[in-house]
Amino acid sequence: MADYYATTAKNLMLAALTVNKLSLHTGNPGTAGTANEYSGGGYARRDATFSAAADGKRQLSANVMFSGTPDETVSWLGLWSNTTFRGAIELPAGAEFHESTGMLAVLAEDTFYGIGDCV
Repeated sequence: MADYYATTAKNLMLAALTVNKLSLHTGNPGTAGTANEYSGGGYARRDATFSAAADGKRQLSANVMFSGTPDETVSWLGLWSNTTFRGAIELPAGAEFHESTGMLAVLAEDTFYGIGDCV
């Protein structure tokens, strides 16, 4: 078992992992990605584009906007390839839909998926 992967190897693995949709969850989405999916205020999964792999990660290319019920909180972001669940990211402090607009922005500069070092 490898203790680490070279960055070039991580980038090759990530190049094969397509993520083109995001979902929001009020708790851990589980291994199928369907647990705790948010459902209020006109919510729907959203299209997303990620950059090519670099430095062992793929960065969200543009902000993604979700609609929901004002002041409700979500705590996980689901990663999908069309209808196939690929993984999830726990949101560090949770995220709230805006108190008056009911919008929630997933910011490109803060959102990526990648391969860390093995331990």
